[in-house]
Amino acid sequence: MRVKLWGICSLMLIIPEKTGVTYENQTWGTTCFQDSLEGILIPISNDYLPKNYEDSLDYQITSLFPDGSSGYIDENLAKTIQNILTKYHESKGIKINWDKLKNSHEAWLHVIVNDSESDLYSGLKNIEAVLTWNNSD
Repeated sequence: MRVKLWGICSLMLIIPEKTGVTYENQTWGTTCFQDSLEGILIPISNDYLPKNYEDSLDYQITSLFPDGSSGYIDENLAKTIQNILTKYHESKGIKINWDKLKNSHEAWLHVIVNDSESDLYSGLKNIEAVLTWNNSD
């Protein structure tokens, strides 16, 4: 089974696992690459009031990739993303996998996940995953 995540409205973690379900997202800015990964999908809480959308985790990450973006993530942009993830209670357990940064790009970021302080998920210790979100294109 394939599930397309195009148009998602929050960040999602894909934990690689043999589940029979493959998640696909359009990524890499205007390149419109189609990345996919079989696994478990974990939505990252994105609670906000409409008037506070610009303060949301989703907005803070997606605004780094304006329309027409190349989708390339260099070390400086990765540091900015990590700082944003650290700011939010629901994403403090998500750290960029620096060893796989060269394989990361907009809407497809390789990360390491540990238990969430917000109780969104538990039992994860240094698990490799992909953080994905709505592509700018």
